[in-house]
Amino acid sequence: MLKGKILAGEERLSAQGHEARWKNDFFTELHKDDALWAFMICSSEELKVMNGRLQDPVMRRLLQMGIYDWTGVR
Repeated sequence: MLKGKILAGEERLSAQGHEARWKNDFFTELHKDDALWAFMICSSEELKVMNGRLQDPVMRRLLQMGIYDWTGVR
């Protein structure tokens, strides 16, 4: 489960409700570039959560390459 801020109106949601809302958010209120950015933030969090269960090192590396910006890494 993600920890952090609760959106207004969602104070009474259960932990499962928060997770379902987070996983099913399509960011319809955002423009395309902003929505893509939001999807990458969610994807990076999902990768952190499932990293221990992801046994395929090639797939894990491909996901990391696609999610994170490595331009500053040398």
